[in-house]
Amino acid sequence: MEIAPDLQFKHHDVSEARLPAEALAKLEGVLVQELEICADLEHYVYNAEHTAPAVAEALRGTHWFELAELALRTPVCSGLRDNTAVRVSAKVDYAVRAAIELAAAGDGHVKGEQIAEAQSIPLKFLENILGELRQAGLIRSQRGAEGGYWLARSPEEITLAEIIRAVEGPIANVRGEGPQDVSYSGSANRLQEVWIAVRANLRSVLEHVTLAELARGELPRTVEELTQHPDAWEAR
Repeated sequence: MEIAPDLQFKHHDVSEARLPAEALAKLEGVLVQELEICADLEHYVYNAEHTAPAVAEALRGTHWFELAELALRTPVCSGLRDNTAVRVSAKVDYAVRAAIELAAAGDGHVKGEQIAEAQSIPLKFLENILGELRQAGLIRSQRGAEGGYWLARSPEEITLAEIIRAVEGPIANVRGEGPQDVSYSGSANRLQEVWIAVRANLRSVLEHVTLAELARGELPRTVEELTQHPDAWEAR
């Protein structure tokens, strides 16, 4: 989850980006449907959120490739989107929803297709996410007719924070760095403490909500109380 400055994005549908057929096929294979140009002041760079090695390779030889390489060296645009102060990415949202489905299944094995259908998640994208959760030791899998996915630990022990860190890294980064590693001078010298406080508040929710609670339709009392404030539901 990223604490982001205000940025502007120009969106370019992959199908309209005038890419060679080979590049289009490769991008389709890694589920990239939109290229984004991040505008920060007068600098325009390709959004590094989609510059995974497979995507960069798909863009090689096109006019997008240099922009993609530039973005990898431009932290301000790395992983940011939608001009939001704290962004919950689609990847995190899908990962949490998939994990809740596994928690609700109990000891049973659940096919990827079942999770994808139940939560309306693109299957290829879901399989990549489940692979990352497996690498993090949060889920296990088995192939074959009797195979599927299941949680590696009790859902009572797995928090949302663990799911988020498994697929997106540390909670609440500032320009790609942890708030403990940034520093400011002059009149902004206490801004670091604000970002530290933001992270602490995120942790106070995400580290205390478990998959088991969500699968049962429950929330910790302290989290429920936060949702009772009328302004919590206001978009601003």
